[in-house]
Formats: sequence, structure tokens, C-alpha cells
Amino acid sequence: MIALFGVQIIYMVLINGGNEAAMLKNIPLHAPDGLESGKFWQIFTYMWVHDHHDVISHLLFNLLLLYFLGPMFESKWGRRDFLRFFILCGVGGGVLTQILAWFAPATFGGPVVGSSGAMLGLIIAFGLVYPNREMLLFFILPIRGKTLIPLTLAIDLLMWLSVPSPSGAGATRIAIAAHWGGMLTAYLLITGNWRPQRFLTRLNEMKRKRSRKHLDVLKGGKDDGPWLN
Repeated sequence: MIALFGVQIIYMVLINGGNEAAMLKNIPLHAPDGLESGKFWQIFTYMWVHDHHDVISHLLFNLLLLYFLGPMFESKWGRRDFLRFFILCGVGGGVLTQILAWFAPATFGGPVVGSSGAMLGLIIAFGLVYPNREMLLFFILPIRGKTLIPLTLAIDLLMWLSVPSPSGAGATRIAIAAHWGGMLTAYLLITGNWRPQRFLTRLNEMKRKRSRKHLDVLKGGKDDGPWLN
């Protein structure tokens, strides 16, 4: 998989502007117009290319996450299941981007590239599978998996609010819908809540726990009145 990202670097650096524009025209996710025109493959292909204007920081961040978290889950799940999880998180990011772009095209519409949704899905997986394991944030700060999830959500939201669009209007440069979609997909896959029956079972358990809080234990015995049951 790292080799695939290496190909992206070579492609972004060596291909000239005209051929790049022609080849990339249908690879990014153009939300919401792409899927509406029948280009369904875009929810998959968008995650394999990165913005050539920001290729170093964008791709480097994703490669670092893949380098540190990828082998951990590849050895735990196996190569095939890990690759399937990674791709599903990326596709989930594309699907949520498309859905939100339908309702708010000025905010979530436009071309989307990058695998950050899938990478952030790995962070959610780390927090859920290894909640008490520590990792070094920015190679300095030790942080546990269960703390990493809310921290990632907060940082992602702050970055989205603080980085404006290059055009100065509408959507920001951060494709937060793809991030949310990747993280949500990871949560559903890890917890199994994507299955309707599993979700309903957990919902019923929550209802039962709430109902128990309203029950009181009353003392009983031969000295109690006749109306106490």
C-alpha cells in the first residue's frame, strides 16, 4: 500500500500540467456533480490521489499514520481484512461527502482528493481496539487510545474552521466530510453497529439500563403491611 502512495508522489511531481489535468479530471470526487452524472467510481478513486499543491504535508501526514498504525492492524487482522477496512473507511468518507454536498453544496461541495478519511479511520480503530495503549502524539506527548478519539475530532473541527477555501468563499480546504465519513465507518465496522440487529440490541440494552434507575428496592417481611407487594 505504501508503494501505491509512492506512485502518487512520482505522478504528482513528474506529470506535466496539461496531462495531469486531463488524467485527474474524473479521478477526484466531484461532489455532488460526479455521482449525479454516473461517475460512481469517484467515491473509490479519490482516495488514491493527493493535491499536488500540498502533496508534501498532506501525503506525508497520511504516510506517517499508515506507517505507525497500518502494521499493527495488518498483523492483527491479516492483510486482506486490513485492506478491506482501509478501503471501506475511504469509501465511507466519499459517501458522506456526497450526501452532505447534496444538502449543503456551498460548504461540502467541490473536488475532494486524499486518503485522510481512511487514515483517520485507523485512529478511531486504534482508540476502540487499544483504548489503554499509549502512543506518542507528535513523537513527544504520550496519549492513550481512548483519549485520542475525542482529541482527533476536536483538532479536525478546529482545522476545518480555521483553514479557509482558496477561493475565499464556500467550502474550506479541509474536506471534513470525508474525515467524518471515514471515522464513522471505522466506528461502525469495529463495533458492529452497522448491523441493524446489533444496533437494536444495544439500543434496547440502553433503554433497560435507564429503566433500572427508576426502580427502588423496598424492604419486605412479615412485619410489613398487607398492601406491600
